[in-house]
Amino acid sequence: MKYEDRVVVVGAGAAGAACVAALRAGGYGGDVTVVRGEDALPYNRTAVNKAMLSTALSHVELTLPEARTADVEWLAPDEAAALDPARREVRLASGKLLPYRAMVIATGSRPRPWPRLARPMPDRVMTLHASRDAARLRSLLGWGGNTQGRRGRVIIVGAGFIGGETASLLSGAGVEVDLVARQPVPMSDRIGNSAATWLLERHREHVHLHVGRTVAGWDIRDDGVLVRLDDGRRLMGDLLLLATGALPNTAWLAGSGLDVEDGVAVDPSLRAIGAEGVYAAGDVARPVTIPGARRAENWASAVAQGRHAGRSVLHDLGLGEAPGPFSELPVYTTKMYGTKLTLLGETGGALHQTPIPGTAPGPLTLFTDDQDRLRGAVAVGLPRLEDSLVEAVQARRPLSDFEPASLS
Repeated sequence: MKYEDRVVVVGAGAAGAACVAALRAGGYGGDVTVVRGEDALPYNRTAVNKAMLSTALSHVELTLPEARTADVEWLAPDEAAALDPARREVRLASGKLLPYRAMVIATGSRPRPWPRLARPMPDRVMTLHASRDAARLRSLLGWGGNTQGRRGRVIIVGAGFIGGETASLLSGAGVEVDLVARQPVPMSDRIGNSAATWLLERHREHVHLHVGRTVAGWDIRDDGVLVRLDDGRRLMGDLLLLATGALPNTAWLAGSGLDVEDGVAVDPSLRAIGAEGVYAAGDVARPVTIPGARRAENWASAVAQGRHAGRSVLHDLGLGEAPGPFSELPVYTTKMYGTKLTLLGETGGALHQTPIPGTAPGPLTLFTDDQDRLRGAVAVGLPRLEDSLVEAVQARRPLSDFEPASLS
């Protein structure tokens, strides 16, 4: 089969897996080749700091159904090294060239590197991003097939979702946790003041919290790691977990001519700006033609974008109707200290915040823009968001027209 009949998907995460399934479901009969950096088929990465950490599950047990899509070539572990849109070729780190008719960038994100940290990371210093990271953390804590071994002590730098979720899980398993955060109220810029204040109190109840602090340095010792904070305090633990955020995986696109400032710039249908036959989906995709839009770094959005990018490819190859602009609301759910948190749509400190009184066990906050239109919501403890709220955010209805009485 000629190379013109090949779709190359770079990335075997949620977005990449959803894309290949959409291609086959939509009737694409050419070659589908997936470039994967791990020696694993697509698996549920949201389980890395949850199920994989709390149990001995590996990526094998958590393989995604889309990994069973028929007639897909999952390449042996290799990294994409360069893209030539003019020649329609992807060059891999191994030197292999992959010509394509269409190519989908689904490389996701990577942990934000610590300044001046040597590679590979020193023993007892780690991030938590892939299945091998969960296995390493369990090993450093002396956990075998369960979490009933030595309790230990873990120092976590960063109190975002990864840091907070991991602190919650480890403290629940009896591990002593030191949680270090630069912000006085961690996550207030992402989930709003009310929810962040609620979460701050939960951290205080369950872990040793050090807010408004940064790490000045650390020393690796035979029995652990000594961390020095900027105020002179010293923390001793079995390991240091760096959870200071993530960056889109775009380094390999240098020189491609694509706009990769904070992710791959895409149009509303997830076509890469300025490169015919190139698409992007998931954490790496950045909408630039939708005012106020930003990269959606969550599982549900990655799956939905992967499917949408696949439908855009199908249409451009003459195999389906135009899918139109991607419009699915980003939704993120997590659980910390036994309580569910849900983020819907756009949230954060740049929007106006309206707390809704009477909700339990935690606050509900609505987020609006300068025209008083609903853009998002953060709920703490609600089992599910009311359909009326989802519809109101989807339609960007004025806050004054929305009656949240059913949520009280």
